[in-house]
Amino acid sequence: MTKPGTSEWYSSVLNALEEFVIVKGERSRLLWANRSFCDYYGMDNATLASLVDAEHSDPDDTLKYVRDDHEVWTSGKPLTVIEAVTRHDGEVRYYETTKRAVRENGETVLSVGISRPATDEDAEASASERTERKLSTDALRSFVTAFPGAVVVVDVNHDVVAASRDFVALLDVEPDIRGRDLKALVPMGEGAMQAVLEAASGGSELTLEDVAVGASRHFDIRVAPWHLSGGQALGTMIRFSEVTELRASERRLLAERKALRSIIDVMNVGVVTLDEEGDIGIWNE
Repeated sequence: MTKPGTSEWYSSVLNALEEFVIVKGERSRLLWANRSFCDYYGMDNATLASLVDAEHSDPDDTLKYVRDDHEVWTSGKPLTVIEAVTRHDGEVRYYETTKRAVRENGETVLSVGISRPATDEDAEASASERTERKLSTDALRSFVTAFPGAVVVVDVNHDVVAASRDFVALLDVEPDIRGRDLKALVPMGEGAMQAVLEAASGGSELTLEDVAVGASRHFDIRVAPWHLSGGQALGTMIRFSEVTELRASERRLLAERKALRSIIDVMNVGVVTLDEEGDIGIWNE
């Protein structure tokens, strides 16, 4: 018999439970699950480690897991939800899951979820909500993909939910970037990226002007929460409006103005410049 109190002993106890027991780290990364969950997913812990979810799972369900995990991780408060969970063979069942934060010195270091089959009534209500959520998310993906501009939607972990063709072209990457980390995708300064990520995590609005992206392009960036029709926030929409040529024109205009002022300052006659509205711009006395 395994010695009580050892990690092997605790694992054997948790593996004996019919309920799912799932341990996650930061950004919803799976760290460990008991045998019931592994059997349901058709995976072992070595395969699960560091994944957010299995490939057979519905991406829209994963999006909800991530949002709920984020709420528990940041607040430190327990949360009980009804979740749709897809088995390795594609069958979807509904579970009542209670998620709790494990905290050390006031900081969340792990989260633990325990899931048991939901009641028929709860499962029916959750299935209806799931259908509405999927329709809304599908509509959003279609809208964003065809949007005439560089737009991307990310979840609370900053992973891509949907992106426009212009955004994909801007980055010169493969068309399907769902699940990719925004920070790893977009080559922009650390300060600007951190501001965008903080706004996305906090569900707040943000506008940044003249942000350098890559070696030579500049963009105004608009960050705004994405809500379902019921008002529930599931992620953040980020729009990149290119201002490279505009900023270059402004810099050329300022340089020309400075050069003109230098010439005027050494002239021995009175000179006045007027703009299109007749206002005085540069003069010498």
